[in-house]
Amino acid sequence: MNGEKIDIIEDVEDEHKLVMDSLKPAKITSVKIENGKATVQLPEDQKALAIGKGAVNVKLASQLT
Repeated sequence: MNGEKIDIIEDVEDEHKLVMDSLKPAKITSVKIENGKATVQLPEDQKALAIGKGAVNVKLASQLT
């Protein structure tokens, strides 16, 4: 698709798994969901990977979830 990378995630009912999958390839340790807001824990070395360049990964994850 014109050189764009495409990520495919499985549509699941488990909200925790959906959040974890949306932040791949970062390795998420845990997900806590309260009042419609997700908080994730991950190793320090995975932080930049989860956020992505220009915060694009975390923005997309937010839109997906």
